[in-house]
Amino acid sequence: MTTARVLIVESDHDRAAEVASRTKSDAWDTVLALGAEGGRGALADATPASLMLVDAGLWRDEGLRAHVTQNHPSLPVIVITDRDATPDAVIEQLHLGAMSYVPRDAASRRLVETVQTILALSGRNPYRERIREFLRSGAVELHIANDTSVIPLVVGYTQRVLEDYGLIAERDQARLGIALSEAISNAMIHGNLDIASELRDRSDDAYYDLIAARRAREPYLSRLVQVMMRFSQSSLTVVIRDQGKGFDRAAVADPTAPANLARVSGRGILLMRAYTDAIAWNDVGNEVTLTKVFKP
Repeated sequence: MTTARVLIVESDHDRAAEVASRTKSDAWDTVLALGAEGGRGALADATPASLMLVDAGLWRDEGLRAHVTQNHPSLPVIVITDRDATPDAVIEQLHLGAMSYVPRDAASRRLVETVQTILALSGRNPYRERIREFLRSGAVELHIANDTSVIPLVVGYTQRVLEDYGLIAERDQARLGIALSEAISNAMIHGNLDIASELRDRSDDAYYDLIAARRAREPYLSRLVQVMMRFSQSSLTVVIRDQGKGFDRAAVADPTAPANLARVSGRGILLMRAYTDAIAWNDVGNEVTLTKVFKP
């Protein structure tokens, strides 16, 4: 089995080693590179990187970004931001081509989860049938239980459909996958299992323990997430509906506010907004609609 290779690009060795220690996993090897020039050199290695974790300041280096864009356009990038980074600074990183971000002081479990998610959503499909000119419309409806391990399967299937019809570029495909993954996760955990997002900000395992407990008992056990996808040559609309009690959007803290940016809670909404063209909730708050417009 081929092991993934995570490239960590930092400004100095101590920082790189510290990130590597918190990103350790049997699922991948980590390679360290110092500075933008070191990052470009590491990318030229015979063994290709599967993902790059890079300091936000270094990702602003035009030479490093240009090298990635021109020579490794499908390489997923996660930027490491300072805890006091402003919303505009984080959004700038996403617009510069990063697929996700993590605060520098994020817990090891969060960092590993982010890498796992991006690697799962960035896998390339083995074939592509270019039949876009024949496509008029299509629809798919899925009903899934509250098992977060199936999210990559559902998102991967969606990506495969769009790829087979040639509707979306590879990089946009991965970003859309992140938005869908966040929306489905929210429906399962915060909707059907009725677990507050603030619990995830704690440093212990209370959040994960409560997920496991509620998945095994009623009324949570029998609740499903509906994923309804409609697509055409011009756009994709995905409606994700849970069977929970819903929530009041007005009562949710703005995830782009500086005080909330480094929190785990609300991060999903920020990424959903960043990687889709429109997002809307129903009045109850148990259904979200994501829209992506395709480029000709």
